[in-house]
Amino acid sequence: MSSKRPTANGLNDDNWDVKEEREEYGEFRVESKNEDVENLMVSDSISKHDEKLIKLNQSVSAWIETNVDKNPFCILSPIFAEYEKCLAELEKEKEQEQVSDLAK
Repeated sequence: MSSKRPTANGLNDDNWDVKEEREEYGEFRVESKNEDVENLMVSDSISKHDEKLIKLNQSVSAWIETNVDKNPFCILSPIFAEYEKCLAELEKEKEQEQVSDLAK
């Protein structure tokens, strides 16, 4: 059996009743939901496939959020089945683009 981990201030019989000073926490800036995605889309390294995948993921996420907010007991399996279909189509398009790029 493992022993308990020690406290940061070395708790002992001399200081067990001394209140610890509270640690100050840093402040975090809340980013907008699409800020990172917008930065990615500006980059030239993002392919059409990546843009479509980003949009697909955003729409699925928004659908889940909306429907779970309306009804926390909703069944999510239909959206994942539809997601799998859309993702398979995107992957097929990507493969076809890669084949056509190799043929050039």
